[in-house]
Amino acid sequence: MHSDAGAPGGGACRVAFLEQGWLAVDPFSVKARPLLLGAPCSLCQRPVCVADACSVFYAKRFCLHCARANAAAFPPAVHKAAPAIFGAAAAAGGGGGGGLPGGGAAGGQRPSAAAPSGS
Repeated sequence: MHSDAGAPGGGACRVAFLEQGWLAVDPFSVKARPLLLGAPCSLCQRPVCVADACSVFYAKRFCLHCARANAAAFPPAVHKAAPAIFGAAAAAGGGGGGGLPGGGAAGGQRPSAAAPSGS
């Protein structure tokens, strides 16, 4: 199996990804279809997998740490859709609010650009 870093819309297939990431051929597909394995966090640039417990995609990819540190910048619908990232309280309707990460909403909050401390 061959894996490769791919840019949005790049490659020979007709699938356009909305983010840059690491692709592989899906071994369970009858046809050779791309499978997005991971991508860099849009804030700290750490590579993260796309599993629900590792990162969240909302306009851009955010790692667990950056998403939690900037939870108020994500709308309640994202909190509800990603309980592994934001916790069970968010799934029950106790999520944040604010603007789109990446500046999609006028007057909205933006996640801080500071890289997380630690590893």
